Amino acid sequence: MKLSVALSVLGLVSTSCTNDDDHNLINTGDQKPLATTSVTSLTLKEGETKVIPFTISKPLTKVSYFHISAVSGSAVAGKIDPEDETEIGDFIAGEEDNNADFGDPNDGYLVRVPGNATSFDIPVTALFDLDQEEGDKNVRLKITATGTRTIITPGDVFVDVSIKDFNYCLWTLEMNDAYADGWQGAYITVDSDGIAVDYSLEDGATETIQVPVGSPFVISYVSGTTGTTSPNQPGSPGWEEEVTYTLTSPGGTVYSDGPVPAVGVIVDGTDNCN
Repeated sequence: MKLSVALSVLGLVSTSCTNDDDHNLINTGDQKPLATTSVTSLTLKEGETKVIPFTISKPLTKVSYFHISAVSGSAVAGKIDPEDETEIGDFIAGEEDNNADFGDPNDGYLVRVPGNATSFDIPVTALFDLDQEEGDKNVRLKITATGTRTIITPGDVFVDVSIKDFNYCLWTLEMNDAYADGWQGAYITVDSDGIAVDYSLEDGATETIQVPVGSPFVISYVSGTTGTTSPNQPGSPGWEEEVTYTLTSPGGTVYSDGPVPAVGVIVDGTDNCN
């Protein structure tokens, strides 16, 4: 009788110590998988994204989630407005904002880890703005397992993020089309640090262009792809006899061309706001 009772109690204890998470482990014994990273700090320029890579000690069939929150620092957690894509705040992290299923929806971000994964990344993006007075900022991120906690970390994970303020020189581009029907495929392209941005009259008559201080840059005119040069409909490709532009440097130097602007480089060099 005593043996029977003892076995019953043992069975009860064994059942109470088993949770749903452990049933999802595959060929791993009874220890939950551990997610670890060797990254303890990141340095980002505004507009740049880097990742915090994690490895998982053993695969798990169940989906897992990790929560990312700011615990200290001068940088403000932000978001991108889905309607106009306006960036608000200094940084975003993870894949989505936190939601009510994982606590306060206004607190931090989430990353989803699919079943059977052996690794995952947490992206961190420094949001871009044109405020040159704010200076560099920093934030300490805390990363923890959340939800059912089917994959855990050995302890709280902290990553220190430094955000370098974007300092730029401001150019002005004025565009005109004599027929007032756009540039018909022509555009001016600004390539700085390997990033190209195109501007055409369809985007607006006047544009302000930000070129990073001290960065190599090339500003070029690219011909349109529509129009004709036939005798019945004279005109240059892209109707460029209608196209003129004026580009003004931060130091006041003016580059102007058109009608039929020359194709190719308008100006290049290293921008020091001259």
